[in-house]
Amino acid sequence: MRLPLELVYEILIHVPLSQYAVLYEVLPEDVVHRAIQQKLGRQAGGSPLLQLVSTNVHELAAPCRTPFTKHNESALPLYYERVDLARSVVCLQPGSLAFFEVKDYYVSHGKLVVRHSPAHHRSIASLWDIRCRFLSSKKSSSTTFEMTIHHPNTTNGTPTIALDATCSIDPDSCRLPPRRIIASPWHASANCGYFFVNNLTIHLPDFLALFT
Repeated sequence: MRLPLELVYEILIHVPLSQYAVLYEVLPEDVVHRAIQQKLGRQAGGSPLLQLVSTNVHELAAPCRTPFTKHNESALPLYYERVDLARSVVCLQPGSLAFFEVKDYYVSHGKLVVRHSPAHHRSIASLWDIRCRFLSSKKSSSTTFEMTIHHPNTTNGTPTIALDATCSIDPDSCRLPPRRIIASPWHASANCGYFFVNNLTIHLPDFLALFT
């Protein structure tokens, strides 16, 4: 006897995300993706699904600390927005404090990382590459510019992870939220701009890999 799809989805809502990758072996891809859509839509609530982590606060620093970051890290929480079934991606957005301060400092070894846990993460960009865009933009008359970061891996020609950001080298040109100042050594380094995170999309199988 074949179960109605509505009942299948109702059952799969209770399956942990860490087990969803196995479902590709027994169910059609479109069924798995719609099950993820329904599960996240019902259970995401107010908790972040992932973190966008700067692995070096001397290069990019978020306005406040988040749980589960290491001493030298800084992170923004990423919340569920929707699942785009046509593109097979999960769309995520940051909270209200959605920016990193970009530091004009001599260090240059950090990464921008999408993380679920310390053991489950994906590096998407070098912080030095991001900072170089700010330093080169100082020679331009424009104080803001858009930046899109693509993970080098692709699926059917589409990047598995894409991050859209608005960048500013002039704090007065942007409406910044009230900032909670944290006493820490990196605040002595010069601030060369702000990296505002607009949204992040991640291919569904890559999203699930962060929970497996």
